[in-house]
Amino acid sequence: MLPFSSYKGIPSGQETLCELIVFDASKVNLFAASVAACPPHWHESPELIVVLEGAYAINIDDHSCNIVAPGLVFINKDQVHALKALVSPSSLLTIQFGSGLFDEHHKPPVCGLNSSDHAYTQAIPSVVEAVHALVAEQLRAPNSFAVLACIYHLLSLIAALDRNLAPTASTAGCGSCEAVSTASPKYDNLRLAIDYINRNYEKDLKLDEVAAIAHMSYFHFSRVFKQLCQRSFKEYLMLIRVNHAKTLLRDTSIHITDIAARCGFNDHKQFISACKKVFGVTPTEFRKLSTLQLRELHEQMQAAIDDASTTAVTVIELEQAQKTLERAFAL
Repeated sequence: MLPFSSYKGIPSGQETLCELIVFDASKVNLFAASVAACPPHWHESPELIVVLEGAYAINIDDHSCNIVAPGLVFINKDQVHALKALVSPSSLLTIQFGSGLFDEHHKPPVCGLNSSDHAYTQAIPSVVEAVHALVAEQLRAPNSFAVLACIYHLLSLIAALDRNLAPTASTAGCGSCEAVSTASPKYDNLRLAIDYINRNYEKDLKLDEVAAIAHMSYFHFSRVFKQLCQRSFKEYLMLIRVNHAKTLLRDTSIHITDIAARCGFNDHKQFISACKKVFGVTPTEFRKLSTLQLRELHEQMQAAIDDASTTAVTVIELEQAQKTLERAFAL
C-alpha cells in the first residue's frame, strides 16, 4: 500500500488529499502491506486498521495513540488521520468500507474503537474474529454474498460498541466517540490547507500563505499543523513533493532535473537531498531499484503463469495476513 497512490478529483480537475478508493463488487477493499508512514489524509468512507506486526503511532484529528500488534483502530469517515511505524518491520491489514454499503437508513458507524483504550478490551476479540472471518471468506469466495454478510456483521459489531459503552475518562483518547462526534472548524480549515498544499506543491509555497487559506495566524497554524501532522509545514511539503516525484521516477523516463522542477524543488541538489532523507538513496538509485523490483515482479508473475497458477498478489498478501492474524490473536 502506498499513500496517495490515487486521488479524488475536484471540480478544477486538480488533486486533493482525500484518498480515492475504488471498490469492487464486494464493496470493501482488503489489503495487507508493510507501511513505513502515511501522511495526513481522510476518506469518504470508514476504515479499520489492524496492526499485524510491529507498532504504529496513529494520529486522528488532534488525538494520537500507539497501536501495538496485535491491535486495531477504527477510522471514521472524514477523519484526518496519519500513521508512522515505530519499529521495523511493521505491517498492517486495512479494511476500507465502500460508501455503497450505506444509505439514509444505514449510516456509517461512528465509533472510537481502539485497542489501546481499555474501554474496548472486552469487545476486541469479537471484532478480530469477524475480521478473520471476512478475510477467510474473501479468500474462499471473493465478491460473494457470504463476503457481504461478513462485512455487515463486522459493521454491526462496530456500530454497537459506543452505544453499549458508558462514557468514561478513557474514552476521550485517540479515535474516541467524543472526539469524532463533534465537528471542529479547526479541522475543516486544516483540510483546506492540506488540499491547497497538494494542489500547489510545485509552487514556492510559504507558511503564511497556507495559514491564510486555513484562516489562522502564522504561529497558530504552525503549531496546529505540527500537532496534527507530527511534522513541520516544511517537512510535510517536502514529503508531498518527494511522493509525487517518486511516481515520475518509477513510471517515466523523464530526466531527473525536470522531475525536480515539476515537483517544486529549487534545483536537482535539493531534490537529491530530499530523496536521501526520505528514501535513503538518490533519485537515480531509486529509479534503478524500482526498475529492478518491477523486473523481479514480472519474472515472479511469469513463473506463476508458467506453473498455471492464477493466484493474485493481493490474495497471497491476504493469505499471509490471515496466518499472521491467527498467530497474533491465537484464533
